[in-house]
Amino acid sequence: MVIPVVPYFDFVEANLAQRGELFGALARILDSGALMAAEEVAAFEDEFADYVGVSHCVAVGTGTDALGLALAAVGAARQDVVLTTPNASPVVADAVLQTGPRLEFVDVDASTGLMDLNRLEDRLKDDAAARPKVVIPVHLFGQCADMDGLEELSRKYEFLIVEDARQAHGSQARGRKAGSFGIAAAFSFSPEKNLGALGQGGAVTTNDPELADAVRQVRAQGLGIGYTGKVELADSQMDALQAAALRVKLPRLDEHNARRRIVAAVYDKALSGTGYTEPLAVLPGNTPNRHIYTIMIPDRDDMRAYLDEQGVGTGLYYPVPLHLHPRFRRLGLRRGDFPEAEALALTTLSLPIRPELTPDQVAMVIDAVRSFGGSMR
Repeated sequence: MVIPVVPYFDFVEANLAQRGELFGALARILDSGALMAAEEVAAFEDEFADYVGVSHCVAVGTGTDALGLALAAVGAARQDVVLTTPNASPVVADAVLQTGPRLEFVDVDASTGLMDLNRLEDRLKDDAAARPKVVIPVHLFGQCADMDGLEELSRKYEFLIVEDARQAHGSQARGRKAGSFGIAAAFSFSPEKNLGALGQGGAVTTNDPELADAVRQVRAQGLGIGYTGKVELADSQMDALQAAALRVKLPRLDEHNARRRIVAAVYDKALSGTGYTEPLAVLPGNTPNRHIYTIMIPDRDDMRAYLDEQGVGTGLYYPVPLHLHPRFRRLGLRRGDFPEAEALALTTLSLPIRPELTPDQVAMVIDAVRSFGGSMR
């Protein structure tokens, strides 16, 4: 087995620069003995809400819980339809189905992997189909969906927007941060995220005080009141240790995102327009946080094996679209139903992109990609 020269993740390196601050924050919590201190969690909630640009943040145990709690709090019930994209984490489908609504999909744009709003509007115009209560735009790999267009459609067709911002900490669309568009948004703070805890964590952001209160009640007791009555889910709380770690990391999030964008710009210049590799496109007006950097390549699996031999770690995101995933066969969907998502599942590969990458490491990744089969020399 080849030891990666450029690993895809490096959690030691990711926390090294702030190691002293993190130890100090954790020591403060340990010395106090208040491992579930509400004050520490509340302080993080205030700071993250201010960062996102919303009135309320409710910290919870995981990003999956955040999405499920947001859906429950807006009253998405068994008789309702929730629409999202099939090229997403199974977590999205799990959150919807566990909450109760019927899950349906809209295909994506081939160049960005984001929800195709033309296809969405075609679905919304279909008189024979049930009108969705909620649309979940997935801010894929840290790039916001077309939120201007989606907000316009939400007003026209009267659905709610619940953002899947679990990969989008600090991402922007026309100057507004992810998590500030919909009636609610779900974030994840698992360790690999741009803003990662030292374990699990999540949050719901919103400008709606009633929705925030509903999520807080369920978080604490597993029982609360949403817009349409009683909401029952397992309790989900963030502990003070995770909140303290996130408070240390939040002030440097923008700096780290900027470093990621520098790496992405180097990759873009080297790998765009080659006729062989092509990075996923960025929408005009968007500033992605570059959580994940993904290229499209015809023989993806061979490329991945080759890069592994060269000591370059890679990521493989959503090789099975949700409508074809074994866990969701009960939805009754088939191959060919969402062709763009299916094509991306077979051709996308993610390269290392971390704020700690050195120029030499970035050059090594590019050289390895270019040398694959000699096809890009």
